[in-house]
Amino acid sequence: MSESADLVLKPDPRTWASLLREPDARALRFREQMGLPIDGPIVMSGHQADFWHPGIVAKLFAGHALAASVSGSLAWLVVDQDDNVPTKLRVPVQAADGTSGVRVWDLTPGAMVPSATPTRCRPAIEPSHFEGAAHAAMRSDAVQSIREALLAHANQPSLAHQVSRAALSLLEPGVPEPSLLFACDLHRTDLFAELLASLKRDPQAAARAYNDACEAISEAGIRPLAIREGAVELPLWRIRAGEARMPVYSTQLSETPMEELAPRALLMTGIARMGGCDLFIHGNGGAAYDRITERWIEHWLGERLAPMVVASATRMLRIAGDDLPTEAQIAEARARAHSAKHDPAIVGDIETSEKKASLIAEVARAKEAGENPAPLFRQMQELLSAYRERWAGKIAELEAEGERMQSLKEISAIANDRTWASALYPAEDLNELQTQIDRALGVTR
Repeated sequence: MSESADLVLKPDPRTWASLLREPDARALRFREQMGLPIDGPIVMSGHQADFWHPGIVAKLFAGHALAASVSGSLAWLVVDQDDNVPTKLRVPVQAADGTSGVRVWDLTPGAMVPSATPTRCRPAIEPSHFEGAAHAAMRSDAVQSIREALLAHANQPSLAHQVSRAALSLLEPGVPEPSLLFACDLHRTDLFAELLASLKRDPQAAARAYNDACEAISEAGIRPLAIREGAVELPLWRIRAGEARMPVYSTQLSETPMEELAPRALLMTGIARMGGCDLFIHGNGGAAYDRITERWIEHWLGERLAPMVVASATRMLRIAGDDLPTEAQIAEARARAHSAKHDPAIVGDIETSEKKASLIAEVARAKEAGENPAPLFRQMQELLSAYRERWAGKIAELEAEGERMQSLKEISAIANDRTWASALYPAEDLNELQTQIDRALGVTR
């Protein structure tokens, strides 16, 4: 395992090449049908159609590096049956007075899209202009580059195609485009038809195995399928252009056209790892849920999937140095400032703190005995009043520090956020990440 504060590659990336499995005839047929190469190993990764943050781009870089080391190719699986919203892009901004904030760039203002509409079911867009001053820590031409990339791919058949190709183009030069396959196209393959036949033949067996796997690995947070008398929820979505995706039940299979069926997450990666690749690269989250896929497919069909590995990275925008507080540190400073007037221990006055604790105990005893606790309360207030006067300077310092930390909250949130679109980062930051990953995998470019 290669793991540091900003890069995770596990297991040891030097072992990844040895994990590649040999494809069988069914896998080669799947690759032919999906337009993937069949003359060498295939490494696969993927994500939703979006402007990916560096943690996702790390999977792409790792896939390219591994594929290069084994004379293979990289395939990128676009999760286009997902209902994520890539048309609302968060951008850090900076006002004329230097204060920072975040603006959501609505690429399609006024567009009315039903909730839960997959990116495959939405048309390509003509993006709006960004209004505002982008933050100085960003790549200077980032916003304009994103818009130009979307316009260059405005002829694509769906928003998923457009955004995925635009996001990939923003990583160039130096990053070759992988072979793209889209989850909503998997229905075209013999492998999908084979699995669909198994679902039709015994939907309850498939769902029970699925649910058992979800329960066994409950920490991944995958919801089980509904099993009702006469109808079983299947790991499929029904998708139609311009509409929200709908769950599919066993009673609906006969009336649902094949081209309107798309796999849900576990079935999707199951298909990809059965036929599409010889090794799959996940991020931390995907690796957690795909342990369920492995258990489910093995118990349901008795099959083993291509191995998976993990690649992820953390990169922050370089804003105002490296000494900005975290959200937890800001909250702690605010809490100390608030508590200082009431808790003498905050300023180190242990003697007064112990006297206060003793009075609190006396108040409790008096109440329990039915005595009047008011004199004890007055004594405590007098104690705290004297304490505040004696330590006024220190308390004021803590309050000033709390206010200073609060003033940094907005800029700190920006600086400590790892999920900004990678296109916003200066090119040298992504080049450095790629070099770090290449080095870990023993690849020289």
